[in-house]
Amino acid sequence: MSKFKGTHWEIALPPDWVGQHDGDCAILFNPQGVGALQVRAHTKHREVTEKDLRDLASQHMPAGARMDPADAGDFSGFTLTYAAQEVFWQHWYVSSGNQALMITYTCGKQDKEREIAQVREMLASLSST
Repeated sequence: MSKFKGTHWEIALPPDWVGQHDGDCAILFNPQGVGALQVRAHTKHREVTEKDLRDLASQHMPAGARMDPADAGDFSGFTLTYAAQEVFWQHWYVSSGNQALMITYTCGKQDKEREIAQVREMLASLSST
């Protein structure tokens, strides 16, 4: 597995996955795959709280979406999953110290099971640097 580095974080990529930076967003994907994982980082002058994560999520969360506790390597917070108009979405709002990450995986609704195990494996490798 190769490592991909973001701002104050890094993640292990499975074989055939690549990463690229696009402004303030990192995009991870398998060119032959079905979806993409996007990571956006936010840094505060103090420790990120659960309330901070919920405030971030409230800007992007559809009505009725359920939040569940989640860990992502060195980071913890919550995740929410939903489908809308044939598109599957899973969001993670996680933090470590003063670093918050907004992570989104999206693919076609019919393809949601094809890469999700690899996505979860990548997130388990997420480390704060």
